[in-house]
Amino acid sequence: LLPPDYLNLEHVLPNKFFEFIQARLAVLIGPSVEMVPFVERYGLGFVASDFSAASLAKRLAEVSVEEIDKCKRNADASAWEISAATEMEKLVRFVNSVMNQRVDKGYLAN
Repeated sequence: LLPPDYLNLEHVLPNKFFEFIQARLAVLIGPSVEMVPFVERYGLGFVASDFSAASLAKRLAEVSVEEIDKCKRNADASAWEISAATEMEKLVRFVNSVMNQRVDKGYLAN
């Protein structure tokens, strides 16, 4: 639970979140602006209604073993797509395209 007490926490995407996915675990989070789309898009886990411990406990009590297993299978199926390696490929392509544009315009000429 990471209450959005300031801007950085409002938009946090912690490494631990992605480590759980790579470990093929289901996640249970508060309604974090940046994490909820991943959980919902890939079916990775469950979202509490707010950032309180009581809300988290309530949500956890509503979850079945079968639902947890399904989320773990979904984490396995989506782990590569949202891995650091895949994201790094995107970053490298972007940097290369920017560098190629700079070379094409003569910015990096000797």
